[in-house]
Amino acid sequence: MKLEKKLSIIAKNYDKRNVLQKKINEYFANFVVENIVVENINKISDIGCGTGDFTRHLMQIFPNSQIDCFDISSDMLNLAKKNLKNDKINFTQSDAMSVDLSGYQASFSSMALHMLFDKIGDFFERNKKNVFFTSIPIKDSLSYIKNIFKNHEMSYKIIDFPSIEILEKHHDFYEIVDFKMKINFKDALKNIKNTGFNKFDRIEVGKMLKILKKYAKSDVILNYKIFFGMHFDI
Repeated sequence: MKLEKKLSIIAKNYDKRNVLQKKINEYFANFVVENIVVENINKISDIGCGTGDFTRHLMQIFPNSQIDCFDISSDMLNLAKKNLKNDKINFTQSDAMSVDLSGYQASFSSMALHMLFDKIGDFFERNKKNVFFTSIPIKDSLSYIKNIFKNHEMSYKIIDFPSIEILEKHHDFYEIVDFKMKINFKDALKNIKNTGFNKFDRIEVGKMLKILKKYAKSDVILNYKIFFGMHFDI
């Protein structure tokens, strides 16, 4: 499975590279606290848990709840197990489309569902009778990096993030927040690669070397436009 293999490759360096994602997870945790009644919730799920950074927030928000974590990558799950030592957390290797959310009082997914690509609408549709919270990058994310490559007549293989239209269709409430950080150009590319945001295709080596030579010592803006949304079964 191509996605599983890709995530397993980047798992080792994921936590080192996801500085901005950690800030996004912190914001998402506050979003959850402000929009859900924590009492009486005793079973939740984390879809695409990765190495467990957002799961750690869920542990703090729902200290008495069982948390079932799902991820398509066994390597990601193994790291999550090491990072989260709690007997109330279960880990299962599974892709998002195969998880049945009907048995949970609430489900969460942070920075993962964009990996469903054109199946994302199907995921939300099949779970429309469940309570879920989502944080996900949308179009216009990584626009600074994209523009650098566009100016050199080269399309860097960043995956296609979902549109706001498809996400707002499946959420009852949402907000959109911009996250930015200044970072060395090479480190920006490593961040993109090691957090799973570049496509599987190979880029044109000659043009890439030319761009690297020009921007190698330059700082650029790494930016994500994040959709934070919630859906209630009403």
